[in-house]
Amino acid sequence: MDKYKGYHYTYTNRKPEIKWWSFSLEEIWKKLSASNKGLNGDEVIKRQKEYGLNILPQGKEETIRDILYAQLKSSLVIVLLAAAVISLILGDGINASIIFLAVIINIAVGFWQELKTSHTLAALQKAIINQAKVLRDNEEKLIDAKQLVPGDVVFLSAGDKVPADVRLFKINDLEINEAVLTGESEPRQKKNNVLMPETILAERNNLAFMGTFVSQGNALGIVVETGERTAIGRIAQLVSGIESEKTPLQRKLDKFALFLTRAILMIAGLVFILGLFFGHTLREMFTTAVAVAVAAMPEGLAVTVTVVLAIGMQRILKHKALVKKLLGAEILGSTNVICVDKTGTLTEGNMRVVKIVTEDINTDLKFPLGEAAEQQLFLLTIGMMCNNAYIAEKKEKLTLGHLVGNLTEKALLLAGINMGLDKTALEKQYPRLDEIPFDPHYKFMMTLHKFDRQNNIIYLKGAPEKIFLFSNFVYSHHLKKPLEFNAYRREKFIKIYEKMSKQGLRVLALGYKKVSPAINSISNSINAEQISNRKQIIRQAMADLYTNFILVGLIGIKDPIRENVAETVKQTSKAGINTVMITGDNKFTAKIIGKESGLKINGKGIVEGDELNKMSESDLKKRIKNIKIYARSTPEEKLKIVKAWQDEGAVVAMTGDGINDAPALKQADIGIALGTASDVAKEASDLILLNNNFKTIVEAIRQGRIIFTNIKKIILYYLSDSLSEVFIIVLALLLKWPLPILASQIIWVNLIDDTFPALALTRDPITYNIMEDKPIKREANVLNLESKILIGLISLIISLFTIVTFWIFWQGNQINLNLARTMAFVFLGMSSLFYVFSVRNLKKPIWRIKLFNNKFLIGSIVLGIFLQAIAVYQPFFQKIFQTAPLNIWGWVYIVILGLIMISGVEGVKWLFYRKK
Repeated sequence: MDKYKGYHYTYTNRKPEIKWWSFSLEEIWKKLSASNKGLNGDEVIKRQKEYGLNILPQGKEETIRDILYAQLKSSLVIVLLAAAVISLILGDGINASIIFLAVIINIAVGFWQELKTSHTLAALQKAIINQAKVLRDNEEKLIDAKQLVPGDVVFLSAGDKVPADVRLFKINDLEINEAVLTGESEPRQKKNNVLMPETILAERNNLAFMGTFVSQGNALGIVVETGERTAIGRIAQLVSGIESEKTPLQRKLDKFALFLTRAILMIAGLVFILGLFFGHTLREMFTTAVAVAVAAMPEGLAVTVTVVLAIGMQRILKHKALVKKLLGAEILGSTNVICVDKTGTLTEGNMRVVKIVTEDINTDLKFPLGEAAEQQLFLLTIGMMCNNAYIAEKKEKLTLGHLVGNLTEKALLLAGINMGLDKTALEKQYPRLDEIPFDPHYKFMMTLHKFDRQNNIIYLKGAPEKIFLFSNFVYSHHLKKPLEFNAYRREKFIKIYEKMSKQGLRVLALGYKKVSPAINSISNSINAEQISNRKQIIRQAMADLYTNFILVGLIGIKDPIRENVAETVKQTSKAGINTVMITGDNKFTAKIIGKESGLKINGKGIVEGDELNKMSESDLKKRIKNIKIYARSTPEEKLKIVKAWQDEGAVVAMTGDGINDAPALKQADIGIALGTASDVAKEASDLILLNNNFKTIVEAIRQGRIIFTNIKKIILYYLSDSLSEVFIIVLALLLKWPLPILASQIIWVNLIDDTFPALALTRDPITYNIMEDKPIKREANVLNLESKILIGLISLIISLFTIVTFWIFWQGNQINLNLARTMAFVFLGMSSLFYVFSVRNLKKPIWRIKLFNNKFLIGSIVLGIFLQAIAVYQPFFQKIFQTAPLNIWGWVYIVILGLIMISGVEGVKWLFYRKK
C-alpha cells in the first residue's frame, strides 16, 4: 500500500494472454473453430453466452445514494451531529435545531455540486454507439460492436474505430493510429505475417486493437479477443485494481476534526470538574460543559468549506477543466510534480506542414497560412495529388478532424487546402490512372495522372534518401526550368534534410516527371513476381521508372508545440512544480519536443522504456528528480514513474488521453484526462481538460492553491470566534459569574453572523501572484504558526473585551443581567464582522488591502448587522435569546471596542509582514 496515497494495483484474476500474433492463420481458424465465411447465427448466440458482451469493464456508477453518503462521511458533519444529539438529549431543542440546520445546508451544497458534476461528466462520456461491419452466414451485416464474438470476420476501412482485437488476414494499404493504446502519434502500417512470441504490443503489426482508429486503407480480419480480454480491456482491469483512499484535504480535515473533538472534550471536561470544585451542582455543570462544547464547535465551518470547494470547482470549470469530485479540487494546490503526456497536451496533437524547402526558398510556415508563393503551391499540389487522404466532412473552416487518411497525408492535404488548392478540381483536371501505394519497405508513393495530349505525369513523394536516388534534376522556380541534380545540389539538400530531422520534423521529398501518354500503368513494375526473368524485369523497371525524376523540394511536418507552452513550463518552475514529459515516442523526437517546451535537460535527463524497465525501484528513486523525459513508455512503466515520485513525497498530477494512460492516471494524486480522451482514461481521472491545454492545468493548480488559502482563512476566522467563546465561559466560571452568553446566542453567532462573511471570503480576489509561492506540502497542517498566533490573539482580545463589557453592564446587579448578556452577545457577534477584514489577507496589513473590492463581503457584513439587530429588537427572537433592546450609546461602545480590537490584530500581522 502506497504510504502517501494508499493505492495498490494487482494482476489477480487475469487470464493468461494468448499470443495470437505468433500463430499462423490456419492455426487461428482452427483454435477459434471459424472460417473466412464468418459465423452462423446459432454459433454467435452460443459464443455470446460463453464470452459475454464485447464491452470494457465499467467502473461502478455513482448513484444519488452514493453521493449523499459521501457528504455524510465528512468528519466535521459527524462532530456536528454528535453535538446536536447531545443538545437534544438535554432538552435543548433550539440549539439542536440550529445545528441540524447547519448539517442540512452543508449536505445540500455538497450534494448539489457533485450531482451537477456527475451529470456533466456523463454528458462528456456519452458516445455514439460503435458499430461493426461483420460477415455472418456468409453475408455482410452492420451490427452493434458489443455483439461481436471471437471468430467473427470483420471489415475495417478508413475512418473506422476498431471494434475488438482482430487478427488481420486480407490487407490493402492499411494504417491504424494506435496512439490511444501505445502513445505513439504515427500510424502503424499493418501486414499479414507471423511474428515472434516476444514481440511487444507496439510492433504487433498483424493485429488491429480495440479502440484504435483506421487512418488509411482497408482490411478483413478475424476477431480473436473481445471485451476485457482485449489489450485495452487488460489495461482497464489494471485500472480497476488500483484502489483510492482519502485526498490530502480529507486527511487534513479529519485530523483537524479529531483535534477539535479532543480539545472540546478536554475543555468541556475541565469546565465540568472546575465547576464541581467551585461548588456548582452536577446538573448545572453538565449543562454548562455542554454549552462550552457547543461554543467551541464552529457550526458553519463545514458548510463554508463545502462552498469554498464548490466555488473552486466552478472557477476551474470556467477555465475549461472539470473536477469530478468536490474534494479533488483542493489537491491541485499541493501538486509539485506534473507528469505530462506529450501528444495533445504539450503539442496540438495534429501533424502540420511547418516548413517548405525548394531550390530557391527555405520557408517556415505558420498557421493560418497566408498567400503562397508559386513554388509552394507547386510543391503542395504534388503533396495533394500523390495522396489518399480525403475530406470526410465539408466545413467552412476545415481541421484534421474533418479529413480521413494517415496523419502525414492529412497534413499535406490540409496545407494545400489552406493555401487555396482544390483537390477535387485538381483530380478532375489530372485524373489518376494508377498508383504505387506507400510501403515501409520501399519508403515512397507514386501516382500516375493524365496531364495533356503529349504527356502523362508521375507524382512522387517519400523518404528524402529514396527520392534523391530517383532524381536526376531539381526544379528552379526562379529560372523556370529543371537544373541538373549534381553533387553540389545533392549535398546541399542532404544537409538541409539532416538539419530538418534534427529539429524533430518528419521530412518528405516530392518530385515529378512527365512520361508518354501511352504509359497508363506503373504498379506492375514492382509486382514482377508473376513474370519470368524476374531480376531482369525489375532492373529494367528501375532503370525506366525510377530515374529521371525532377526533385521539387522538401516538406517538413510535425506536431506543433502549443502556444505559450514554454512560458507555462517556466511559470510552473517558478511555482516550485517539476514538469516531467512521458511519451510513447522515441528518444530523439521526445528530446526535441522537450527542449522546445522549455524543459531543462542534461545528459542523463532522458530515459527510454528499456532502460527504465531494467531499473530497480531504489535506482529509479535515486535518479527520479533528474529525469525530465521518459520515452517509449508502457502503462506499467508510467505507473512505476508515478509511484517513484510519490514514494519521494511528491504530490503527482498525471495527464493522458489514451487507454494506456489510465492506470497511471488513477495511481496519480490528481489524474488529468484530456477532453478527447478515451472513456477509460476519463473514468480513471480526477480532472478533465476540456481544451487539452497545458496552460489550463497550471490555472487549475492556481485555483487549487486559492481554495486551500481560502479554507485556511475561513478556519482561522471561525476558530477565533469559537475559542473566544470558550475563554468567555471558562473565565466566567473561574470568576463564579453567571454565563455572559447563552448557548443559543453562541450558535446564532457561529451559524448566522459568521457564516455569511465566511462565505464572502471565498469570493475574495487574490491580490498577489499565488503561483510565486511554493506548493502546499502534502502533510502540511491547515494552520501554520502565524495563523495559530493570530487565532490565540484574536480570541484573547474578544474574550477579555466581552467579559469586561458584561461586567460593566452587569456590575453584580441581577436586574441588569439580560442587558449585560445582550451587550456581550452583540459585541461577540459584531467583533467577527470587524476582524473579518483582518483575515482577508494574512500576508498584508489592512491598510495595504482594498477594503471595498469584495461586494459580497460588504453585503454579508450589512446582513450580519441586520441579523444581530433582529435578535436584539424583534420580540420573538428576544424571547428565544433572552435579549434586551440597546440604545445608541450601546452601539457606539461596541464600535469603539471593535476598532481597538482590529488595531491589536493588525499590530501582530504587521510584525509578521515586516519580518517577511
